[in-house]
Amino acid sequence: MLANSIFTDITKLQKQISDKLFETISYEGEIKEIASTSFLDEFKNDTLINSFSNIYNGYYDNKNPQIFDLSNGESNNGILTMDELFSDEKVDLVYTAFALQNDIETLKSISNKELLVKTFDYNGIKYKSKKSGKLIEELKPELEKLNELIKLNDYKIYEFFKSKEQQQNKPDTLEKLYIEFFEFDKNFDSKYGIYTNLINRLQFVSLTTPFDKIKSNFKEIEPDEALLKSELNLLLLDSLLKNEITLELKEKLAQFSSAKLDYFGGVSYDEENLDLLFSAINTYAYLLSRKYFIMKRNLLSYQEELIKN
Repeated sequence: MLANSIFTDITKLQKQISDKLFETISYEGEIKEIASTSFLDEFKNDTLINSFSNIYNGYYDNKNPQIFDLSNGESNNGILTMDELFSDEKVDLVYTAFALQNDIETLKSISNKELLVKTFDYNGIKYKSKKSGKLIEELKPELEKLNELIKLNDYKIYEFFKSKEQQQNKPDTLEKLYIEFFEFDKNFDSKYGIYTNLINRLQFVSLTTPFDKIKSNFKEIEPDEALLKSELNLLLLDSLLKNEITLELKEKLAQFSSAKLDYFGGVSYDEENLDLLFSAINTYAYLLSRKYFIMKRNLLSYQEELIKN
């Protein structure tokens, strides 16, 4: 029996739920209904664009290729098969490491008294909060061992696809994709730090702050604002992001980057300029993360091509 058959008027109920869900959303411009077939096509296309091939068995869904030396020859046990490289066992390694990392982060919160508890249970054993630090030190070697196994498998994956590329007499595209991805990965945290730094330093705009302090705060963030503009301009010129940046967004970011904006008029904020600033900050974080995803997807898609060929 279908669940829908339990309700006396499922269509009416669906409309009521939809109305409730979207009642707080303000729409700009004309509202258009999309046919269910068009919606499904768009949904499927969006899912394909923003996911990775099933050939990887979910291995890369919540992890990125770990950085390794492409020429160090870590693997000396022969080239494995696809089934071995992306087996359920290998995927379990990834998720076990992911869960263990989360456990350690939670224990750190307990140890630092950010999470106030007297006792906690771990693997069926009850611990006092003061034992959290010791437990962290016991878990760290286990996590390191898991990460080393995952890193070795990542190298074997590279080795496998490299052999496929060589068999097909293709240029060294795979190595180039890995080098570029690793380089971007190394610099990602520092670049993303521009976003987190500005967001944190701009907290004062949502608080009651003396006028003189507001002026000095904006003066102090000018170097960070200049760095944001510089990095945004680089992203706007990035060929990988050309399909991610609409003309409207490009014009908005150009407006932000090309002028020195005043955010405080002496007694009140310039809300339009302030909105432009926050929009630029958030867009920067999105484009940076989007580039990371696209680079990863391009690498994995190229590997898939080597298998298809």
